[in-house]
Amino acid sequence: MCRIAGIVNYRGSNVNQDRLRLITDEMWRGGPDGSGYWFNSQKSVGLGHRRLSIIDLSEHASQPFLSNCRRYTLVFNGEIYNYSELKVILQQKGYVFNSLSDTEVFLNLYIEFGEHAFHQLEGMWTAAIWDDHVKCLILVRDRLGAKPLYYRHTNSELVFASELKSILVDTCFDDKISVENIQYYLLLGYFPKHLTPFKGVFKLSPGSFLRYSPNREIHIQSWWNTNKIRLNVDWNDTKQVVSELEERLISSFSARTVSDVPIGVFLSGGIDSSLVASMLTKACGYKLKTFTVGFSEEEFDESPRAALISQSIGSTHYSLSVGFGESIPVIENIPEIWNEPLADSSCIPTFLLSQFAARYVKVALSADGGDELFGGYPKYWLSMKRARLLAFLSSIPKSAEALAKLATYLFSKHDVVALKLLKAIDSSDSTLDTISSTFLFSQNLFTRQEVKLLLQNSELNPVLISELWHEDKLHKDHLNDMMRYDLNTYLPDDILAKVDRASMYNGLEAREPFLGTSVIELAMAMPSSLKIPNLNPAKSKNPLRILQNKYLPDLPVEHHKRGFGAPFDIWLVQHGNSYIDRYLSHDRIRKYSVLNPEAVSSIVNQFKANPRYHLRRLWCILTFQMWCEKWL
Repeated sequence: MCRIAGIVNYRGSNVNQDRLRLITDEMWRGGPDGSGYWFNSQKSVGLGHRRLSIIDLSEHASQPFLSNCRRYTLVFNGEIYNYSELKVILQQKGYVFNSLSDTEVFLNLYIEFGEHAFHQLEGMWTAAIWDDHVKCLILVRDRLGAKPLYYRHTNSELVFASELKSILVDTCFDDKISVENIQYYLLLGYFPKHLTPFKGVFKLSPGSFLRYSPNREIHIQSWWNTNKIRLNVDWNDTKQVVSELEERLISSFSARTVSDVPIGVFLSGGIDSSLVASMLTKACGYKLKTFTVGFSEEEFDESPRAALISQSIGSTHYSLSVGFGESIPVIENIPEIWNEPLADSSCIPTFLLSQFAARYVKVALSADGGDELFGGYPKYWLSMKRARLLAFLSSIPKSAEALAKLATYLFSKHDVVALKLLKAIDSSDSTLDTISSTFLFSQNLFTRQEVKLLLQNSELNPVLISELWHEDKLHKDHLNDMMRYDLNTYLPDDILAKVDRASMYNGLEAREPFLGTSVIELAMAMPSSLKIPNLNPAKSKNPLRILQNKYLPDLPVEHHKRGFGAPFDIWLVQHGNSYIDRYLSHDRIRKYSVLNPEAVSSIVNQFKANPRYHLRRLWCILTFQMWCEKWL
């Protein structure tokens, strides 16, 4: 696990070595164990690497890594879990290895199979490969984007790095904010797909690769997506489906324990992490270290349940109690740690848990992805029910007009119901079908009208979010379409980004055992009726619940889904005025000419009237303004 960076200049200008070191070493926390730099003979290409040693701790695995033939040079960030099997295949073809690393396997596999090599890799990664014969750079990102990669392309060069801040500290970077992209952030709370806050700076989308050739053109191609998954399974045999899932989970979980350093598991009281820990212990025989975070506020505290699970599986358990005081240093440093606006307050406990675990282990398994794969979020079944209500209202003459008037009036009084009504009106204006539009617009942080006001009357493209939806919709199974959308947007751009930055900043590698390729394929092909029978919340993620009952039969039933959140609504009411006054004053907002001070004041007032419901909306604005202070 590492951080990578590079500069390719096709105009013949030399790559400045100090400049490459600057953008590479900005990410030193993600690779504290060493660094390396390589330049081609013409000095027109420079590759940089920061190392977090996990597999083959020797210098033989150091990067940048040159092929035996000296034609190819690789910088690689991530882990390949099936590298031992792939190494045997390559040795049978005559390849000679000089290290025990998965890095060398990755490079030789590419040399043998070209872009078809990516399909054979099981793991999480981003990589840059320079081919010195054809003078071509390849950038590639794993299937679901567990590892990040940013790039900036100008007429003369391409610059890339694992973190956005390395692009921002580049001496040649000219920051130009993209108001159009900020619209996505205000609606979703993150930047989806290839978007970033800046014009001319992009993320490489998950499951795709980029080719940069001597004609200075960029060609991006998808090499994997969930829409192509087809399986021949008898879905009517639930017992057999669960058995198949169990085999695939055991294989995926076990594969992610490959390491030359100690491994732990993030353990909450939820279904997903309890399955990871219990299956690794009882099916695979591993002795685990488990880590959890607790709060004094009982509604948010899952540590007692995590302790029960730990006792059942016999893990060495570590629990950290967190209050607002422990969160202050993280809050102050949010723009530095995440270096891209992210309206997810659970990034704070995620960071604190990563920091805590890093005292004892260098690798931790996180259980993200189970909700997106198996239907764990309430928004899935609620969207179906809301759509039925909207369909009924639309059949009543003038109901929409009356609804709009009522919502506008209530919203002026900071009423919680009003925001839901206004989102419903947003969805009724959509060109999408009722179910699709209800799912998309109900989870937006702000209505489209609010976004226009926040961005000082900026024109908002009405198909902004629906464009993302059309990319992922198969028009067969509404609930699975929702999960596929989240798998391709919310998961990589919020959840995985949150975990990657929090863990890597602490020199910890976080692995996602639910995101094994075989597990994804089975889950995405599985009818949603098996995941959420009869839209019953108590049976959401039903196949996982069945397995949990098998491996933890004495565990008390989980009453409701809590998510991995902290009591930030309580904390900000009690302690947050200093942040609100400091960052959201009219003068500080006017300084950057992005947000409208009056509209922001309205959001602050709504939060004070109903902190819990408006927390994410306030957090979205607050963290964005903190980011502006750091990076603009």
